[in-house]
Amino acid sequence: MPTTNRSATKQEYDCEICQDKGFYQPPDQQKVVRCRCSKDKQLKKKLRSARIPARFKESRLANFEFKATSHKQAYQHALVLVNRIDRFIQNNWGLYLQGPPSQGKTKLQASIINELCVDDDYLGVMVNVRELLSDLKDAIGEGRLNEMLRAIGENKIIALNDLTGGKRPTDSFTEFERGIIYRLVDAVYEKSKTMIITAKYNYEWLQDKLGQDVRDRIQEMCGQSVVMKGYNWRRKAGEKRDQVVSKLVDRL
Repeated sequence: MPTTNRSATKQEYDCEICQDKGFYQPPDQQKVVRCRCSKDKQLKKKLRSARIPARFKESRLANFEFKATSHKQAYQHALVLVNRIDRFIQNNWGLYLQGPPSQGKTKLQASIINELCVDDDYLGVMVNVRELLSDLKDAIGEGRLNEMLRAIGENKIIALNDLTGGKRPTDSFTEFERGIIYRLVDAVYEKSKTMIITAKYNYEWLQDKLGQDVRDRIQEMCGQSVVMKGYNWRRKAGEKRDQVVSKLVDRL
């Protein structure tokens, strides 16, 4: 008689403890308890929903380092926002982090979203503006433009990463891009929400490139921009890399 290969028919689970049910009964207990894997799945779901870039998934205010006075001031503004988020949402207040590249603006922004939307239960999303504008151009042809914008607007906390869209100082936005950014900003402005923005340029640049209506709405919500400058994280990381590699080369 043919034999059955049990190893081949054995069902495989992501979690062998609860067999992917999310709960199980420990051998020494009479009651059912929630499995740790359910928390891990919930965490992964939150990370996907909030769209935190992979390199910033561990970023928190507690591990945010500041090497310049302006970075410490930005951290303090972020801390107030996190600790008073309900008041910020109710009053439609936000935060505008401005400064040249490599100052830690995105990491600080991601730290805020992680604390509120991953560690806590606030509904929020982090959006890279340049990628969003590209995605939305594709969405027009597929009839998904309004659906995508509506999905973003359903969040209570909206973080726009690099509102300047990767533009150089003299670059301009197309009419389509200007219209999309206006709709995003206005969706937050018209309701009790919080917007957290990172950008390379100041309000005058925004007014010149995106119009006074966008600039005024953002400035009313975010107030004075919080400037971060004085320490280039990427260059310093490159210097540390060179030091390590040089020692490795010397050992050859």
